[in-house]
Parts: sequence; C-alpha cells; structure tokens
Amino acid sequence: MTDLAYIGAEVLRARRKNGLSQAALAERAGVSRQTLGPLERGVSTEISFVALSRIMNAAGLRLAVQETITDAVQTGSLVASEDVAVRVARGSA
Repeated sequence: MTDLAYIGAEVLRARRKNGLSQAALAERAGVSRQTLGPLERGVSTEISFVALSRIMNAAGLRLAVQETITDAVQTGSLVASEDVAVRVARGSA
C-alpha cells in the first residue's frame, strides 16, 4: 500500500467513525467529493498538501512527516521508506 493510499484508508476510517458522509467531510474540509473520493479509495495519485491537510483536519487526524534512520516496513499506523516516515494520528497538532 502506498503512503497516499494508507492515508486515504485512515481518512475513510475516521470519517465513518465520526458518522460523516463523504459529502459532509468534503464540505467541512472545503474540498470537492471528487478530491476526497479517490483519496479514500486509494486511487488518488496526487493531491495538494493544502487539500490533504484540510481533509485530515476535518476528519480529526493530523499528518506528521519525519526523517527515519533505518529502513522500515509498514507497522500499525507508521508507513516508512528508506528516509521518510508518514505518521497519521488522531487529533490536531
């Protein structure tokens, strides 16, 4: 699973947990359903950082990007490559 597909799956999980429709989350985030839908389905190949940040905030998630010092594999809520890890967490920074 790519980092963006993983993030989309977490957005979908949070949206459902919060009882929101796709339209409601998109409205809260100030983006279109055409932006949100592909992200949640894991088929979005690119999305602006601003749109991603708005979606995640509206879903009650935050995104942190950090440098890693070792190669890693996907574990729980951490997806890592050789030098960058993407962590999705509940709440805002």
